[in-house]
Amino acid sequence: MKTFIPLKLGLILTITLWTAAIAIYTYQHYSIYQHRIVSLAKSEADISYNKDLVYRRWVAKQGGVYVKVSDYTKPNPHLNHIQNRDITTTDGDKLTLVNPSYMTRQVDELAAKQYGAKGHITSLNPLRPENAPLQWEKECLEKLTSDSGEIVNIDKKGDEEFLHVIYPMIAEKNCLKCHGQQGYKVGEVRGGISISIPLAPHKAIYSSSLRSKFIYHAVVWIIGIIFIYLFDRYRKSIRASRDAALTSERKFRTLFDEAENGYNLLDFNTAVIIDCNQSFAELAGRTKAELIGFPHTYFYSTSHELFGEEKESSLILSQIISPDNVIVDVEIRSQKIDIDGRSILFNSFQDVTERKILDDRLKLLAQTIEQSPLARMLITAQGKIEQVNLKYTEITGYSLADVQGQLIDFIDFSNNTQTGTSLERDSVLTDSVWHKELRSKRKDGSQFWENVRVSPIKDVNGTITYYEITREDLTAQKKASEKMEYLANYDSLTELPNRTLFKDRLGVEIFSSLFKKDKLAVLLIDLDHFKKFNDLYGHEFGDLLLQYFGELLQSCVQGEMLARLSGNEFAIIQTSINTIDDTARLAQQILDSLNKPITIENKTIHCTCSIGISIFPDDGSEVSSILTTADMALYYSKQNDRNNYNFYANELNQITKKRYQVEEGIRNALENDLFHLNFQPQVDAVTESIVGFETLLRWIDPELGFVSPGDFIPIAEETELIIDIDKWVLLNACTQWVEWNKKGKKPVMMAINISGRQFKQDDFIEYIETILQRTGMPAEWLEIELTEGLLMEGVDDTISRLNALKKLGITISLDDFGTGYSSLRYLQQFPINILKIDKSFVDGLPDNSDNVAFTRTILSLAEHLNLKVVAEGVEDEKQHEFLRKYNCQIIQGYYFSRPLPPEELENWL
Repeated sequence: MKTFIPLKLGLILTITLWTAAIAIYTYQHYSIYQHRIVSLAKSEADISYNKDLVYRRWVAKQGGVYVKVSDYTKPNPHLNHIQNRDITTTDGDKLTLVNPSYMTRQVDELAAKQYGAKGHITSLNPLRPENAPLQWEKECLEKLTSDSGEIVNIDKKGDEEFLHVIYPMIAEKNCLKCHGQQGYKVGEVRGGISISIPLAPHKAIYSSSLRSKFIYHAVVWIIGIIFIYLFDRYRKSIRASRDAALTSERKFRTLFDEAENGYNLLDFNTAVIIDCNQSFAELAGRTKAELIGFPHTYFYSTSHELFGEEKESSLILSQIISPDNVIVDVEIRSQKIDIDGRSILFNSFQDVTERKILDDRLKLLAQTIEQSPLARMLITAQGKIEQVNLKYTEITGYSLADVQGQLIDFIDFSNNTQTGTSLERDSVLTDSVWHKELRSKRKDGSQFWENVRVSPIKDVNGTITYYEITREDLTAQKKASEKMEYLANYDSLTELPNRTLFKDRLGVEIFSSLFKKDKLAVLLIDLDHFKKFNDLYGHEFGDLLLQYFGELLQSCVQGEMLARLSGNEFAIIQTSINTIDDTARLAQQILDSLNKPITIENKTIHCTCSIGISIFPDDGSEVSSILTTADMALYYSKQNDRNNYNFYANELNQITKKRYQVEEGIRNALENDLFHLNFQPQVDAVTESIVGFETLLRWIDPELGFVSPGDFIPIAEETELIIDIDKWVLLNACTQWVEWNKKGKKPVMMAINISGRQFKQDDFIEYIETILQRTGMPAEWLEIELTEGLLMEGVDDTISRLNALKKLGITISLDDFGTGYSSLRYLQQFPINILKIDKSFVDGLPDNSDNVAFTRTILSLAEHLNLKVVAEGVEDEKQHEFLRKYNCQIIQGYYFSRPLPPEELENWL
């Protein structure tokens, strides 16, 4: 049944394809006949049209012809404009002038009656109603042009088909005699002639030939069907014979191919593989086609004993190597047999890879235990040591010979120095895992920390047969842990307690003061202008300064808690104070100790500090409140010229409240667009013409009034509101520049200060690109001002960001240059364009010799580095003359102009 169904489907498919081929061939002949019928009808239409065309041209050339007036031919009312339309002959016959269109219409009527071909002269502007176009003719006339040619269509009326052709009727010179009054010009289409040819006569010509073709194709189809049937019968008989012959072979082949073991047959004389099954192909990692016909040595290594003449069978171990160099271990059983006088070697392959892996794994396990980074011991269920590895000997100093056969008591568990108690063997050797950290002794008597784990080993019945003991030396970890604990509570630079330990100690002292009912003081101490020293001399100098200050504070306190909280901030807990005078004396002692020059690495500096003091329980009842009030007092000290100390007082709440008001005011100003921009002109030092301007932020709050940038910018930087302020300034400044440019104002460089927090944002470069695209601001007119200190924070990252700005075409200036020297060695690496001399150096010009020397040095340095220089804060003619004399290119200051609102700056542009 399985064989019959495909055969039957094949017969049906063959008959279907043969029938389809005859049908397609017949249809092609039918299409050819149809094309010939239409071609004949078209030729007839062309002949009729060409005849009429020649006839009309002849009549038009004659200017018309006169015919007798009759009921069939009446005078043409549309020729009234012709003077001699009607004449009378000498015989008294009345004649009338007939034009080509009139005569063509009458000829077409006679032709239709006699021959069946119908002609119709027509126009979109007919003179006679009978010349009006039919719907199809009207559509064609609208499409006809002098060079479009005819339009052909096949139409069916009832059972009869017609070929319709419409030809354009072109106005010629002779036509204008009759039709000139209609406005036609020579060469224009004034109408058309449609001709209808019946297709029935032409079809009759080919009908008998077509029937003959159909009969011929039918005969060929029947002959083909008979042949297909007979061939199918023959094919079935052949297949039945072959299937019977293959049945027995298939049974044998199935056993051979589907066997789980791999089989192959080798020619005994040539060692070539004659046949193999799929299991062998999978072992070899190849297809059967890649194996049959090739020597067996291409695929596996075998002993020559397989082919010993005296042996009929053999058993060997070998390896099969796949194309991917995967090695499979196999056991080969071989049997020599003879088939039709040919010697064949029948081989059976069994995969023994897993067995070999297991053997190797056992060996590896033994090696792993021996070479383990942990000390390992194997002891019997009775507690006798049977095996130890190399790490055990390395850690304890005992070899296998020293301990083998000894009871576990031999290990120094019983005299553990950690607990001072005896560890009995029975408490260690239990049916569960025992684990503990111990301090033990080595063979040489030295002590060490170790992690000991005792694990029972059970057989399949759950009976404990052995114990495994692992011993890990924890000495290094213990030391590291102690160091980590130290680092968690102490500052690595000054070795003073850190903030964490300080707060813990403060909590303890507060509790103690509550119990004793006395007071304590917390002093927060901040080195003044530490960042300046860091920037000026480098971070290594700053670290040495912090170490010096820590040692100085230690010399001032007697047994009090001293800690470094963060950066340049230190703290002291003064306990059991009688009056605040005790604390005031300590604070003044610290201030006085700094009132002398400090020399570090051959650099002499003057350094001061600011101190904020809070008293428990007057200024707070817990750790957080005491630190908060001390921080308020410290902030007040820093706001009041520094180098002083202040106790917390309620008045500081007002300062804090004012600070909060400023912070909230900034948020409100950002949300309600209360900031505005001023612009200070920068002029050419020689021509005094404007070459740029610096953008300056101004804020007038509805409640606070005018707030100086010096008051709100530091708060904005502390709260990160400076990022939103920078974005507001960038957007509005660029928008204003573009607005001036649209008014036709002179384009000049616009400088904008960028804060360190904004510059370090991950999306800073992307945001700059967005602002330029959004506002249409050209990058080449934008100048970004950055401070020296900012550039020195992460030099590699800074250079990368500066290069990105440079790539956009933006100018980069170094603001307040001269307030620090740490960046001088990086000037060649930073892709900057402009140096801005800080106002503090311009103020003393030209009288202050130090400022003169420093300013001239900057100008000389800039000239060698090919950098422009802008001098800020120029307020008088002397300063201007000095700077111009020493080639300072650009001047900025009140001498030329104060910062101006946008509408006033327009007058400068």
